[in-house]
Amino acid sequence: MYDLVRKMDKEKELYSIWVGYEVHEIGHRKVSKGKTLRKLIQMMNLKKENVMTIGDSTNDIDMVREGGIQISADTELIKAPYWINKK
Repeated sequence: MYDLVRKMDKEKELYSIWVGYEVHEIGHRKVSKGKTLRKLIQMMNLKKENVMTIGDSTNDIDMVREGGIQISADTELIKAPYWINKK
């Protein structure tokens, strides 16, 4: 999938990453979970320290970093001050 996206995307606007569990994520380079969360925090006039983020895959890394309370559900993929077990 990664090679197919690279070959077909002449403008280099898309990304393709393996997020595990037989899932490939394809998205636009200007959009991410982290950028979206940052915008929501701003729009809702929230304090970052009051926002909790939990992630378990590579596509969650930038989102988790945007939270004031950062939690990893997979410590091999996401480094965060707090963690939980998936099971």
